[in-house]
Amino acid sequence: MKVGRRHQVKARRTKELFSKISKILNINFFDTTVKRTRIEVVELSPKGELIILNNEAAFIQVEDEFFPTLLNTSSLDELPSLTVDMGAVPYICNGADVMAPGLVKIDGDFTVGDVLVVVEERFSKAIAVAKALYAEKEVAEKKRGKIAINLHYVGDAFWENFKRL
Repeated sequence: MKVGRRHQVKARRTKELFSKISKILNINFFDTTVKRTRIEVVELSPKGELIILNNEAAFIQVEDEFFPTLLNTSSLDELPSLTVDMGAVPYICNGADVMAPGLVKIDGDFTVGDVLVVVEERFSKAIAVAKALYAEKEVAEKKRGKIAINLHYVGDAFWENFKRL
């Protein structure tokens, strides 16, 4: 993945971008920060954009999907989470989807398609951002199979590009 052009977002597009992110992630914490936030966009080819808020890598946009980066702890804290056992961590950190047998705990309410944070059980650190394949009630009942698609994880191409910025 190549890092492309970096540019500041104009004020009129800022509110539009914030409302899209708020709607997709079901989080409404942008209203008070819109006027004080400097937003930049970094083009990442072949796909996506990195959205930088006040010089911190905050969100990734791939096509019409937005999700927080693993560095955006304030947004990650607002999302529902899946806690996985230590046996699942190396697989998830290599890009594997989240599977039911590795699930230890579910925090928060979510439905199909919602963005989740995947946390490891020992230190409660975020290791991935994923998209739910089932609602939380169905996930709790599942004993096997995929429960969430891995969107962004520690060590992926996005993560490596954060180091260059």
